[in-house]
Amino acid sequence: DLQRILSTLQQSAEAEVAQANEATAALEARLASVEEAEFTVASEVSQHRSALQEKSELLRSEEQKAAEVKVELEALDEECQFVQGQYYELQTRFLHRSAQWEMSSHEIEDSAVAVRREHQLLSELEHAQAQDHHRA
Repeated sequence: DLQRILSTLQQSAEAEVAQANEATAALEARLASVEEAEFTVASEVSQHRSALQEKSELLRSEEQKAAEVKVELEALDEECQFVQGQYYELQTRFLHRSAQWEMSSHEIEDSAVAVRREHQLLSELEHAQAQDHHRA
C-alpha cells in the first residue's frame, strides 16, 4: 500500500511539476511578448520625440522668420510714411507754384492788354499828329 501511495504522490508531484513548467513557459512567453511590446513602445516614443523635436525646431525657425519679416515690414512702413510725407510736400509745392503760374499768367495777359492799349493810343496819337501836321 505504501508503494502505491508513494507512486500516486510521485505521479501527482510530477503532474504538478509539469503544470508548473507549463505555467513557467507560458509566463516566460508572456514576459517575452511584454518585453517586445515595451521595446516597440519605446521605439515609437523615441520616433515621436524626434518628430516633435524637428517640429519644434521648425516652429522656432518660422517664428524667427516671422520676427524678421515683421522688422522688415516696420522699416518699409516707416519708409512708406516718409515717402508719403515727401509726396504731400511736393504736391503742396506744385499747387503753390501752379497758383503762382496762374497769377503770373493773368499778369502777363493784363500786361499784354495794357501794351495793346498803349500801342493803340500811340497809333491814335500819331494819326492825330499826322492829321494836325497835315492841316498845318
